[in-house]
Amino acid sequence: MASLVSEETHPVVKIENVEKVYKIGEIPVRALRGINMELYKGEFVSIMGASGSGKTTLLNLIGVLDTPTKGKIYIDGKELSTLKEKELTQLRRYKTGFIFQFYNLIPVLTAFENVELPMLIAGVPKKEREERARELLELVGLADRGDHRPDELSGGEQQRVAIVRSLANRPSIVLADEPTGDLDTKTGYEVMHELRRLSQLEGATVIIVTHDPEVAKMSSRIYTIQDGRFIRIEKLVRDEKIVEVKLEPETGVDLSLHYTTAAMRPTTIIIQEEEPSFKDKEPVIRSKEEDVMVPEWLVRMTEKLKSEKTEKTQSDKKE
Repeated sequence: MASLVSEETHPVVKIENVEKVYKIGEIPVRALRGINMELYKGEFVSIMGASGSGKTTLLNLIGVLDTPTKGKIYIDGKELSTLKEKELTQLRRYKTGFIFQFYNLIPVLTAFENVELPMLIAGVPKKEREERARELLELVGLADRGDHRPDELSGGEQQRVAIVRSLANRPSIVLADEPTGDLDTKTGYEVMHELRRLSQLEGATVIIVTHDPEVAKMSSRIYTIQDGRFIRIEKLVRDEKIVEVKLEPETGVDLSLHYTTAAMRPTTIIIQEEEPSFKDKEPVIRSKEEDVMVPEWLVRMTEKLKSEKTEKTQSDKKE
């Protein structure tokens, strides 16, 4: 079976049996329950779950913004609990980049200055950081918008600035919390396409938290989290023959899915799912075909655009 991850010898992110417990008054709240995860260089993954499921808590732990109650987290092979505060600051500054739902651009700075800011804080020489900021803005087609402040940019343009800002110091990990949550469908797709393209160019590992299953489908792997536990882990590919999917339901019974490319129909994958065997129930095999050449979100978006164009044409004729 073809390898689905980078050939790097060690994971960029490794999480071992992590738990996080908060206290509301005297009541303990278990936000994360035994999370395990390994991510390698260049992976583009999503974490899905309802509000309160623990996905943002997990993102904060990976971004070194919080510490686990139990378990270990490794970033580029370094176990976080063994590092001093100065080392953790360096890790946040150089190893991680952040993208937020509402952009979090500095309103009094231009787009160019917003991209330049992380490098300024990191002590990058003026000429080098200006060249880097210019290069990044060119990559997302905003070279001519660099002197505009955030309130003079569209939502999509602001998020593109936020994306390249997150890459300014060439981090090994980019963490995106609902990066399309404040954008319309079309702009959200374009932003995700840019994020994926840039992460491949920069060799960064990207972890996205999202509610949107269509956004998640652009990932190579989807983690579904519920009540602080991963209940489903999917690996999605387009070129490999077989993909294994591991499920970890509350019952503790591991399931496995296999995506197998049909011999004569390379644009179609057949999904077979095995359900766990309970006391009064034998395992059941379910199969279905999904067309991966034209995803549902693209069909819906195309239909929406056609509908809008038709309405406009009819409106123009009436006038």
